[in-house]
Amino acid sequence: MSSHEVINLMLSCLARAINNHSRRVELYRGETSAFDDKGRFIEAPLDASHIMVSIQPMKGSELKDLPENRRSEEWIKLYSTYPLCGLSVDDQRQPDRIKDKGKLYEIQTVTDWDDVAGYYKATAVRQGQ
Repeated sequence: MSSHEVINLMLSCLARAINNHSRRVELYRGETSAFDDKGRFIEAPLDASHIMVSIQPMKGSELKDLPENRRSEEWIKLYSTYPLCGLSVDDQRQPDRIKDKGKLYEIQTVTDWDDVAGYYKATAVRQGQ
């Protein structure tokens, strides 16, 4: 087996592991936001749905990479085969929000591993702390 085939096998196993260790959460996603005629921001209404995600705590080394004033907040990592969206200034889109066990988290960053391994990795911070 070539090294390329081994890597592909490992990545497909990773996507299966994510699905096997996922739980159902609520996803809140808004349409593209806009500005009114006075230039004020209008947040789009949120649509609710359910997706499966694997939620993990962030490691201390990952928290050290955050700005110092954000390190005391509650951060999580999410792995999902469903595409997640972070804040996008270009698309004027608000970030996705995830509700898990009564806690609301806002997606901050998304790494797209879909083409390579079939999943998305995101970081999220708890809202309303």
